[in-house]
Amino acid sequence: MKKVKRSRPSRRKSTTRRTKSRRIQRKSLRRKTLKSSSKRKSQPSKRRAVRVVRPPQQVFLVIDMLNDFVQSGAPLEVSGARIIIPRLAERMAAARTKQIPIIYICDQHQPDDVEFRVWPPHAVGGTRGSQVIDALTPQLRDQTVTKTTYSGFFKTKLDVVLEKIGAEHLIITGVCTNICVLYTAVDALMRGYTIDVPEDSVAALTPDDHRFGMRQLREVLKPVQS
Repeated sequence: MKKVKRSRPSRRKSTTRRTKSRRIQRKSLRRKTLKSSSKRKSQPSKRRAVRVVRPPQQVFLVIDMLNDFVQSGAPLEVSGARIIIPRLAERMAAARTKQIPIIYICDQHQPDDVEFRVWPPHAVGGTRGSQVIDALTPQLRDQTVTKTTYSGFFKTKLDVVLEKIGAEHLIITGVCTNICVLYTAVDALMRGYTIDVPEDSVAALTPDDHRFGMRQLREVLKPVQS
């Protein structure tokens, strides 16, 4: 019998098979890698996002701390106003350190102002009585808004000034607790501002007036107290 010679696979064919096998392995590996990476992306990150809470823009209001209200023997003397000066000055200094804008809201009347039918003439424009007391003299960056009645908002530029600043929270100080401070606080709340009326930085013509004003602020308006 003749021996049948088995044909050996050529080197070329075996190389081609190995190459195909490697390609298949690579594709399989790529698929696995893509699947694992997509799973990682779909899974929520374990790191928590840092939430930055911005404090509200504050503005410090100083109402009617004028010579005609504060000085001894003044036409509308508020003796309690002299008592609050040291604490008010401290608060204002702290506000300036924190770069909180300060706005002085000041009575300024004409000599024949109708308000003088109710109150003695006071804070007439151009007189020393209408000026801020020396102990609390406005500084370069401070602003002044003049008014002719109880509220610091009524027919004044206060709302425009506050809007430019981006104000959200008002710290209201000065005189009188039950009149200009109270009416300004009411108008502020009606306009959507939050307020703080620190009791050690406001005063009224009488202790009873002061207590009434603070009671209205606490029980009716319920501002944030500092």
